[in-house]
Amino acid sequence: GCRSAGAARVLVAHSRSVSCMHFCASNPAHLVSLSYDSLRCGDVTRAVFDEICRKDEESMSSFDFLEDAACTALVGHWDGSVSLVDKRTPGSAPELSADIGFHRTRTVHVHPVKRQYFMAAGATDVCVFDVRYLKAKRNTAVSALEGHTKSVASAYFSPVTGSSVVTVCADDRLRVYDTSSLPSTIAALSTISPQRLASVCSIAALHPSQRILVGGNSSGRLHVFKE
Repeated sequence: GCRSAGAARVLVAHSRSVSCMHFCASNPAHLVSLSYDSLRCGDVTRAVFDEICRKDEESMSSFDFLEDAACTALVGHWDGSVSLVDKRTPGSAPELSADIGFHRTRTVHVHPVKRQYFMAAGATDVCVFDVRYLKAKRNTAVSALEGHTKSVASAYFSPVTGSSVVTVCADDRLRVYDTSSLPSTIAALSTISPQRLASVCSIAALHPSQRILVGGNSSGRLHVFKE
């Protein structure tokens, strides 16, 4: 549904909290959004949101598109698994649910160029997997990002080339890794210790062309770091 709030339009797509959303690159009028129990694709011009995938329990944590057409998506779950979803398939069940060996999966992020690779982060685990070889059980990562001693809030590829990854960890450190030669061993490039922050930057973004990192925390502040 839709209602007006001043100059803004409020789209009511979910009954639970929305945790993740992305516009479709091939159709900017389409917005895919994720709540704890459902993934929906909406036409913002018509305020109509169709359900793509549903889980009875509150299990969904994040998602990302597997291709520009945004027909298929990778969804992370709080129980540690991931699932593949195709919005062209009738029904609300995923195409595949895969156990990747995590205790929980907080974020998933697909490589912007080599779309067969995706990053999963959760607990102290940060690993790269090849979506082409995912199966229900006994999945093996192609690479791992080592060095995290506490809970990892997120891990994201750099947006244009995917040649680096930034992670946010509860040990008060932001880490940047070299992923230019996937799927070989991933080397740590730098570690940033934000000593002056009152809270952990739970979300971070890399500049597309310069070695600049921006982190946001729960107090609403943005912190800019330059190597």
